[in-house]
Amino acid sequence: TTTTTTTATTSPTTSSASIMCVNGLNNCQTCDGDICIQCKNQAFLLNGECVENCPPLYEEKGTGNFNRKCIFVGTTSVTPSTFPQTSTFLLSSSTTTTTTTT
Repeated sequence: TTTTTTTATTSPTTSSASIMCVNGLNNCQTCDGDICIQCKNQAFLLNGECVENCPPLYEEKGTGNFNRKCIFVGTTSVTPSTFPQTSTFLLSSSTTTTTTTT
C-alpha cells in the first residue's frame, strides 16, 4: 500500500524594483540601509517601501502623516484596487509531498 500526502501553502509577497532607499524620497521619511522603515505623506509601509494603498489581503493600519502600515490579514473580500507603481503583487507557494510505502 502506498499513501501519498501533498500539502500546499500560499502566501502573498511583493516584488520590488531595486530602488535604493533615500531619506525624504518616494514618501520615505526614514531609511535603514536599502529599506524604508517609516513613511511620510500618509503613505503606507509595505515590505520596506511606501505605497499609496495596500494590496488585496492587506489591511491599512494607522492614521496621520506617519506610521501607517500594510498588515497582512490572510483572507478578506478582494475588491479592485490600485497597486503601487514600484511593487508587483505575487503569490508565492510551496508544496510538500510525503510518500509512505508499507
